Amino acid sequence: MLDDEAQDDLRANKNLGVYKGALYENIVGEAFVKAGCDLFYYKRKDSTLEQDFFLRTANNLVPIEVKSQNGK
Repeated sequence: MLDDEAQDDLRANKNLGVYKGALYENIVGEAFVKAGCDLFYYKRKDSTLEQDFFLRTANNLVPIEVKSQNGK
């Protein structure tokens, strides 16, 4: 989610490229929540390793990685 400063910057400067990934993650997260899914997130301490979302099925946690560009 974008903090207040980032939201203000986006509105004032139309800096979509800088925030596109975060915006896409929010859109996907909102869609999952509206569908009734419980969302889980992972970020490793002292690392850049993260997983955007996990969805719980009956037997598994399914990792979901949101990308704002194809193949990246």
